[in-house]
Amino acid sequence: MAAQPGLKILFVEDNEEIRDALVSLLQAEGYDVASTTRAEEGLELLRTGGPFHLVITDFSLPGRTGTWMVQEALREQLVRPTQVLV
Repeated sequence: MAAQPGLKILFVEDNEEIRDALVSLLQAEGYDVASTTRAEEGLELLRTGGPFHLVITDFSLPGRTGTWMVQEALREQLVRPTQVLV
């Protein structure tokens, strides 16, 4: 199935190999992907780079967790109606 043009994904993952592989795969399928390694940076991207259609985040990240990022984004209404996968 081909990606729909303009669909934006935020991917937050601190493991470089996993992050690079998934970003490459998603971009090859036509998605617009932003990525970062930290929950705080992911939250900032949600504030400034959105809206995103999908957020994929690792739970265990340096500093804050992916769950913390999602909770803050929900509180700030940055991920409504965005799909989130932790």
